[in-house]
Amino acid sequence: MLRAHSTAIAHLNPALNANVTLAGEQARAAAEQAVMLCDPIGPLHGLPLAIKDITETAGIRKHLCLAALPRPCADADAGVVARLKRA
Repeated sequence: MLRAHSTAIAHLNPALNANVTLAGEQARAAAEQAVMLCDPIGPLHGLPLAIKDITETAGIRKHLCLAALPRPCADADAGVVARLKRA
């Protein structure tokens, strides 16, 4: 499913410009870890997430609508992002 969503984003995003930053490697690593650890499937398992770039997300740069002036990466997730990732 991750591959299908990544392919669709790669195909559509140049025209839509809906996603500034993609976290494909993070998503892939999280999926592989869940499979290796046999983590129970949560209520949001398999759903792609889009998080507004003003929200602190660990390892993701905040652009604040200014793609030419990226901000440093966040050290930790905001509470809402942490809860979404756990789900």
